Amino acid sequence: LVVVQMALSLALLVTSGLLLTSLRVMHDNVPPAARTTLVARLDVDALGYSSADTRRLRDDLLTRLASHPRVQSVAAERMVELRYWSATDDTGVTRYAGGGYVTASWFETAGLRLVAGRTFQASDGGATAVVSESVARQLAPGGSPVGTLFYVNSAAIAPQSRHTIVLTRPIPGQPPATPLRRIAVEVIGVVADMPERADDPPPDPAVYLPLPPDTAGMFTLRVRTNDPDAMAPQVRDVVRQAEPRLP
Repeated sequence: LVVVQMALSLALLVTSGLLLTSLRVMHDNVPPAARTTLVARLDVDALGYSSADTRRLRDDLLTRLASHPRVQSVAAERMVELRYWSATDDTGVTRYAGGGYVTASWFETAGLRLVAGRTFQASDGGATAVVSESVARQLAPGGSPVGTLFYVNSAAIAPQSRHTIVLTRPIPGQPPATPLRRIAVEVIGVVADMPERADDPPPDPAVYLPLPPDTAGMFTLRVRTNDPDAMAPQVRDVVRQAEPRLP
């Protein structure tokens, strides 16, 4: 019994050591910004919020959190998958990108390095875009895409675009009556690809568009702080003060 107990104890010690080593390696591979970032997804759809209600709540939360002494930066986001095309792509070509709609302070909050151009300003309209390096290489091989136009499938920014192309050619797998809308946007900046671990596959392309002020539905708060453990319950308190019914 003593020999069996010692063998089991040794196995547990070895397993614990391997676990701690793996956790340390994982921690070292996490981007520094992610270690100090809190993310809160807020489902306002369950409360029946209109686009005006959503905007008031989002602006209120951003203002409250931005004034907190422990908050370094705060932003709102709504991440979706986007389809995009370069100006020379044929009708049958479709490219997919991550990213989505973000506020002007999102890049600072997420800790993404600016490679070329600039990021969003509060005065920017919806017909501008910031792209990742992988998208930039596709749009302008060997050069910079800043100042050029490309196309996305976002109806949210359509009213602010210079022009829209509606393709009447049927899309494979869809009814012939379904048109394909390409919304023109201008590249104003390029940011580094989202940091990945060394053994991960190449990062996905990312396209970032300004978060339209009248956007309704679920959104996410991203809070960068120097003390995430202490700040997490305070973020919950701020949300409760702004809307007690919101989880």
